[in-house]
Amino acid sequence: MGKITGKIAVITGGAQPQSLAMAKKLAENEAKAVVILTKNAAEDAAVIEAQGAACKAYQCNIADFADVTRCFDA
Repeated sequence: MGKITGKIAVITGGAQPQSLAMAKKLAENEAKAVVILTKNAAEDAAVIEAQGAACKAYQCNIADFADVTRCFDA
């Protein structure tokens, strides 16, 4: 993975093992922000931050277009 300095990364799936690994890798590659879309925003953000990746988590149902739009607007 090349450097993504200054870019915002959006990951779905919360604190699932694959999402956690992606969040850490993106943070290591200097992403401006790592955003998690999940059903359990507070819990998943805490898990990912505990692993050393700064992130913001939003509760979101990715099957609902209006909910996804709301998250991206935020």
